[in-house]
Amino acid sequence: MRTVSALLIMAGAAFLAADISAADPVSEVGDNQLRLQTMTAEDQAQLRQNARYFLTLSSERRERIVKLDHELQDLSQPRREKLEKVLSRYAEWLEQLPAEDREKVQGASDAKNRIEIIRHLRAEQWLKQQPVAVRNDLARLSAEQRFGRIRQLRDEERNRRFDWVIARRFWSEISDQKPLPARLQDFTGRDFDDLATYVKDYLHMTLSNEEKARLKNAEGKWPLYPKTLVQLADAHPLALPGTRGPTHYMELPAEVRRRLGKNKKDPVATFLLRMKEGRWPNFAINVTQYAAGRRGKQGQGMTFPFELWPYDARGLSPRMRQFIEKELRPVLDDDEAARLRKVELAHRWPDFPETIQRFASKHDLIVPWQSLPGPEEYWDRFRPTPRLAANR
Repeated sequence: MRTVSALLIMAGAAFLAADISAADPVSEVGDNQLRLQTMTAEDQAQLRQNARYFLTLSSERRERIVKLDHELQDLSQPRREKLEKVLSRYAEWLEQLPAEDREKVQGASDAKNRIEIIRHLRAEQWLKQQPVAVRNDLARLSAEQRFGRIRQLRDEERNRRFDWVIARRFWSEISDQKPLPARLQDFTGRDFDDLATYVKDYLHMTLSNEEKARLKNAEGKWPLYPKTLVQLADAHPLALPGTRGPTHYMELPAEVRRRLGKNKKDPVATFLLRMKEGRWPNFAINVTQYAAGRRGKQGQGMTFPFELWPYDARGLSPRMRQFIEKELRPVLDDDEAARLRKVELAHRWPDFPETIQRFASKHDLIVPWQSLPGPEEYWDRFRPTPRLAANR
């Protein structure tokens, strides 16, 4: 197995299959010649070697490579570059395997089986690097238990490495011995005025008991507490329905109840807000329909804080509105653009945010749903990949 990219293989094949000296500069081969002239002698030699190898492959294998390259070129640039890096790392790893192990990967019956083989080989490689005591402890476990324990130990190792990454990002504060937040009340200053309300009244209602316990157990520990807070908030954007939420009126955040203006003397409002109580997300859908119909002085329905349950663009954060106009709409085809406009005019949740998410995923865009209140660049210091650079 040689480490070659599909793009280089096909470009090299084009060079070898045509008379380069006679290439038409307007044609694809002519374009390839121009690219060739800008390459170093070493790169040209590698390209020709890749092309010769490509021509030795079966027609079925070549078709698969060409198909893969076409699929890559159809992706957005950030997504394509990310996958090309993954392909490169995978090819290098595969090439370095012993012949017997490499044949196991290449001879897998299907993708699922290949992934299992790769996971097993990666686990065995990791195990060989561990101290004797760790290897001895794992040797006492069954094969299934050993694989699960290795995965747990590797997760812990990755978390420790990321903690060091976070520490480097806060090295100035650490060097100056500034206090670092390890509890919710430690986040002070105007930038974080709304943080406690967001966490207690909004984020908590979306969390499972296990997630609440995880956040509670992280209290008093830096960077574990802010890192956990970011992970949970990112995993539960309020704009999307998720798996859980309030199912009764009194479970709604206080500010949401205030905006709804529930009045016991108004039997219609009472009836509408009590409909579908006890069911999620049915209760939230009913609340948003009621909110959309409550027209204010400007003839528009009410919206909720922190991008909670948006049924049109007014319920989104400024950054989300900019994302839709500057990044999402330009890549939509006519049918998709019409569909997005239609669901927005219908003022229906969760149809509106789910349509945004679906189209963004289709076009390899990361949606910047509102997360924790406060400066995004601050919270990005606790993320492996900064959200501010997600689609660049």
